[in-house]
Amino acid sequence: MWTTKKLILSAIFGGLACVLYLAVSFPIIAVLGSGMGFIIMPFFTFLLLILFKQILPDFWSASLVGLVASILFVPLPFFGPPGFLPKIIIILAGCITIDVFYFIFKRSLKVTCIISGIGAAIVVSMLMMWFFILFNIPNVEKFLSIGIPIIVFVAIIEGILGGFCGYLIYQQIRNKAFIKQLQN
Repeated sequence: MWTTKKLILSAIFGGLACVLYLAVSFPIIAVLGSGMGFIIMPFFTFLLLILFKQILPDFWSASLVGLVASILFVPLPFFGPPGFLPKIIIILAGCITIDVFYFIFKRSLKVTCIISGIGAAIVVSMLMMWFFILFNIPNVEKFLSIGIPIIVFVAIIEGILGGFCGYLIYQQIRNKAFIKQLQN
């Protein structure tokens, strides 16, 4: 059941995801270039979403976190150019995928995290490619020239690693007092 505390916590997680994304992405892009940032940063996104979903396991919690984060991402150069409003749809679709997979696969938390990461990664990568083609984003040919199967393969690897790392981090912090307090 949703309470005011959980709604506020979801909004805080969305803002925190945006701040952490900024803090991690700019050094990676500065050192490795935007191409490698485009490959590495989705892993970090899925890691955060899976981690936040485990801390707040209610249905729609990942979607709420994603909605807040995607609105904060609109003026930033992540998930498309600044001002690219379809990034809200892209991020929200990945988060809804996480929520649905968490609802369907309840048996093993580790498997659920990995499957949710894979599903979200595929949905996000496919939607990004579709919107980039639809809006004729500059340099989209570079990304699509390597081939859609390779892009999907990289997305699956990012989803597996992001989901599994999110699971491992949660296993390390799940018994901490502040996590228990957030979950109550």
